[in-house]
Amino acid sequence: SVSRTPVREAIQMLADQKLVEIQPGKATRVTKISLEEAMSNYRVAAELSAMALEMAYPKLTAAVLDELQQIDHDFSIAGRSRNVKAAEALDAQFHHRIFELAGNYFLGEFARILESHSQRVENLYFSQNDELSFQSHQDILRALRQKDLPAAKSAMRHNWLHTVELIKENQARSAL
Repeated sequence: SVSRTPVREAIQMLADQKLVEIQPGKATRVTKISLEEAMSNYRVAAELSAMALEMAYPKLTAAVLDELQQIDHDFSIAGRSRNVKAAEALDAQFHHRIFELAGNYFLGEFARILESHSQRVENLYFSQNDELSFQSHQDILRALRQKDLPAAKSAMRHNWLHTVELIKENQARSAL
């Protein structure tokens, strides 16, 4: 027999993160995606990622940059071959590595919560990984190799914010 307590706690955690809504005694449902909220979440994710990059910067050795370059190379191959799941995993791996190097537990936790929301949006609106994400990773890495932290942070923000533009374009097409 399995205890219901862990299941209840897991569902409550999802509710706390606004991924499900609980109607006591009736139902638990996955929340609807609010595009306004999604766009706001992407803006926050952009700032958290730029902050993580700044915190990780002293630890970004040539070896670490090579590791990130390899992840991004694999990401590009997966995206071009339309392997969406692999591309999503590699994109996440690229960003997770930077958060790991930032060494701030809470920053990483906040980013993971936002990531769960962004994954829902991307699964709903984008059937393939776009070339812009790969290119913005390249811009981040190029700036880091040139020791230009402000440019790297700007490229990191762009990596997230271009998705907001794609959402807006998708909305505009849907309205036609």
